[in-house]
Amino acid sequence: MSVNIAQKWAKNANSPESEQLNTDDYVRVLFDSVFTLAPTGHNPECFRLYEAVEAGSIPILIKRDLYEAKPCHHSLMHWFNAPIVVLRDWKELYPTVKKCLTIQMNWTGGRENFGSGTSRLCVTR
Repeated sequence: MSVNIAQKWAKNANSPESEQLNTDDYVRVLFDSVFTLAPTGHNPECFRLYEAVEAGSIPILIKRDLYEAKPCHHSLMHWFNAPIVVLRDWKELYPTVKKCLTIQMNWTGGRENFGSGTSRLCVTR
């Protein structure tokens, strides 16, 4: 597992001066990820949700992002019953992901089942 956190945001992630992952590497990481963190931005319905789902990854967000009064606070209503992980706060991230992975391992009889084209199971509310 690797974590790449850029110290400075760059408008062009593909620039050689950028510390961010380039587009190809970012897409590879998404496709290789069981879970994708999807904190909201200006609008609760952010592009990270769609990128995660398109890559077959499970979005993780926090409950207040679903209900907080923002200009578009009802924009996530159609996600309420979707197979996503919803945390009360980010402190729950590690124990929840660990639990979800344990459930998946038990469900598949101990075989790791988190590759391309496989089913993924973990929904918390």
